[in-house]
Amino acid sequence: MIAFHANGTGGMALEELAAEGYFDGILDLATHELADALTGGYCGGIGPGRFTPVPGISLPRLVVPGGMDCAVLEFTRDSVPQAYRDRPVFFYDFRSAVRLSTEESRQLAVQLAGKLNMDPTHVKVLVPLGGWSVADHPGEALYAPDVSRLFLETFYRELDPAIEVHRDDAHINDPAFARIAAEMMDRMIKQRA
Repeated sequence: MIAFHANGTGGMALEELAAEGYFDGILDLATHELADALTGGYCGGIGPGRFTPVPGISLPRLVVPGGMDCAVLEFTRDSVPQAYRDRPVFFYDFRSAVRLSTEESRQLAVQLAGKLNMDPTHVKVLVPLGGWSVADHPGEALYAPDVSRLFLETFYRELDPAIEVHRDDAHINDPAFARIAAEMMDRMIKQRA
């Protein structure tokens, strides 16, 4: 197993190595690079190949909408840009996570579905209904279930019906969710062999 940080360059390195045939499967837990690419965020340095099928390789890919609740931008609580002062923000260090708007969420749902629709035979989706980031659960800064629901409704509508979608009530950071994702990925790899 090789872990890649979803920081733009990590996602592109993953795609590059996948194209070179290094992997038996991809478990994509953090898709927020798309959100950062849309908003000019910290982790947005991805090219058009992110989340697209590898030509000539039957590579199983399990995709989770991890971090699709927010964009990671470079500012602190002392330097919030005017454009984000009315938005929910989760502060990290020199970076902060800004809750996506309904329109941004809708755009991302269409974009992600479009990419996954390119290879419906080898893609599955696993959705943690309990939240998509550390600050996306009740009582935290980015918790906005209505916006997440809008993303999912749009995503399901746009997604090729041939792509299996599995849902679990857990939060993305719950150990039980990690087990479910690992077991699904393991089954997908074994079915490929």
